[in-house]
Amino acid sequence: GTISISILANDSSNQANALNDSITITQAAPWFSDNRTNTTSPRHNSTIQINITINSQSHGNFSFAWNLTGTWQNISNGSYAAGQQISLNLSLTNATGNSIGYRWYANDTYGNSNDSDQQVLNLLDQPGGGSCQVTLNASYDGHIQYDQVSAYNRSDAGPLLYVESYQDFDTRAFLEFNISSIPDSETIQRVNLSFNVTAPLGTAESNCRVYPMSARPSDTTSNTTLWDDAGNNTPYNTSDACDSVGIKTVDLGNASADLQTLLGQDWFATGMYVFVASEEAVRIGASEGPYAPRLTITYSCGV
Repeated sequence: GTISISILANDSSNQANALNDSITITQAAPWFSDNRTNTTSPRHNSTIQINITINSQSHGNFSFAWNLTGTWQNISNGSYAAGQQISLNLSLTNATGNSIGYRWYANDTYGNSNDSDQQVLNLLDQPGGGSCQVTLNASYDGHIQYDQVSAYNRSDAGPLLYVESYQDFDTRAFLEFNISSIPDSETIQRVNLSFNVTAPLGTAESNCRVYPMSARPSDTTSNTTLWDDAGNNTPYNTSDACDSVGIKTVDLGNASADLQTLLGQDWFATGMYVFVASEEAVRIGASEGPYAPRLTITYSCGV
């Protein structure tokens, strides 16, 4: 409330004067509203935004504390104006439990203070959680053959995908996979490609490699672009993947980093180039059925 003060003074010479003033005393402590985050289901290693609006009779100072590791820590301090919204962007990398707690503190220039209710966020995964695995069939596939007569001929129709190479007759294949089932926030750990080599190789010296692709096959209309992209880069595998008949599983190594960057785009593609030194075929098939090429992706996930 408001207290009125009146002071009257006079001296020995009968000179007098008066002072009238008032003092405002507030007992209303700061209070909080719009206490929220940009997500209600965060994960370890993610970054969250925490917001608060501090309402007060005057300006003041605030602090923010949270319990990330089992101990409360004051991690942010500052000043506020009445009714100001404050936002903090915080990393959960060091979180050690399954949930975190946090609260705000505020004190105004009148000496009133208050703290917010404690908020708790449950984390979707546990620190160092387990690994998940998904196996995908190609969502789009095909091959391009090149020879001296017909140049670049593309085939992406029909039930079979095969790579068939003869002397002076090379083939490059493309496989596109829909990776939307993997959350964008996960970490890719390993990528394997399995396929079935069905043609007998005899004594042929084959060279079968799996390549990264920067162009999305289903969006690429140029055969020459696909041809170049499917076999002109550094291959993922360093040894021949078609050295014998049967189901082959190739660890694609650096593909985990490439796939990681494409999680937000929901697609990943590999190319395959086969060359043989003699006129014997190497076939890889088929795009449907139990022996279809499959991409197996291992990634971090909650348990």
